[in-house]
Amino acid sequence: MSTEKQYSKLEGNYTYVGFDIDTTGRRLIDEIVHIAAYTPDDAYSQYIMPLMNLNPVARNRHQIRVITVGFFRMLKSMQTYKVIKTKTEIAAIMEFLEWLEKINGEKDGVILMYHDQPKITPYMLIEKMKKFNLFERFKKTVKSFVNGYDLNNFAEKGKGLKYLTLSANFKVHADQLNMNVKEPEDFEGCAAVRAKLSYEICKLISYEGEQKELDDKQVLEQMNRYISAKANPIERELDELVEMEESISRQTDMRDIFLTYFSTSRYHRRRALIFRRSLADIKIDKTKLQEIWNNEKREGLEKIVKTLESIKEEVDREELVNILEHHFDEEKKPLKPLVRNGNSNRNRNHMRRRNSRSHKDGRGSSRSNSRRPNRNNSRRRMSHREEMNSKTGMIHKDQQQEYDHANNVAAAN
Repeated sequence: MSTEKQYSKLEGNYTYVGFDIDTTGRRLIDEIVHIAAYTPDDAYSQYIMPLMNLNPVARNRHQIRVITVGFFRMLKSMQTYKVIKTKTEIAAIMEFLEWLEKINGEKDGVILMYHDQPKITPYMLIEKMKKFNLFERFKKTVKSFVNGYDLNNFAEKGKGLKYLTLSANFKVHADQLNMNVKEPEDFEGCAAVRAKLSYEICKLISYEGEQKELDDKQVLEQMNRYISAKANPIERELDELVEMEESISRQTDMRDIFLTYFSTSRYHRRRALIFRRSLADIKIDKTKLQEIWNNEKREGLEKIVKTLESIKEEVDREELVNILEHHFDEEKKPLKPLVRNGNSNRNRNHMRRRNSRSHKDGRGSSRSNSRRPNRNNSRRRMSHREEMNSKTGMIHKDQQQEYDHANNVAAAN
């Protein structure tokens, strides 16, 4: 989120740290399960035992899950199938803060660098520091958060990089500097790997498109000169966090408007989230929408929807207006989305393709094989039929034709 408030620029000599976290979900109420940080001289990595289980998306992304053995809950890796050593949340947070204070030394503070498009990472860390009354101590050490995607935008070279993995992102920046490096193959679901990649990418961005032969001290001076000029003080993150919480409150207030969408398919739930977030970002809540409907009816809703920059398609705007109108108009029922049973169609098409392949390969199912005529059985039936005809004196149709033809030839002669 962006604010119109002007913030003072950072001046001084700072310590730059790559940083990332693994969480049980992507909401502010979710928990941190892995906190990691990286510098060329030192690194920090610690797993935390959460009170809640990871949601399916987080479990697949990080390849870790919570298991229960007897009365004990443990964190287990889905890659190595080993139990991970963990600490409590308060112990890990305090240990991380002590580590930041140690590596900062006598410098003016720490700048944490990360790569996260929705910017959930710094907000969750700030919330945890506030939870344990450690934020004032944290603010004395950490002076700013820097999102690597924002640095890409400043350099005007990062358009589209947000859709790449961090390994591919790193390779793109290295190629721009004509550096011969391989794309890292480490598992990016781990916070420690992403923390290191975040540091390396920000370091390459600080070269400003020109390859230079610098020692470690000169690299730090270059990063300090470039990144600190783009960074904003931590007060900005606090203001954006307040705005985010207010936006979430407005979205929660509008949930019943999109209730029919939330109770259908995943596609329509995602659309409802986009619609609701777009209204909340311009500080529109359910009360204001009710006032607009009472005063201007549908025309007022159309004016509001046209101001939504995140919804550009006219079809989507028309759909959102219809949802709002059906909710506030007492004579109409809530608008229900049209859900097509695509899964059954896909299964039906899959069965057709499989049957066609099996017939081509001669590998049908038992049912299809039972319907297919067997040549051996047919020959047996024919021989049996001829034997019975010879015994009973009955003549087969084909034999009768042969006899008639022979009689006609004899009569002609």
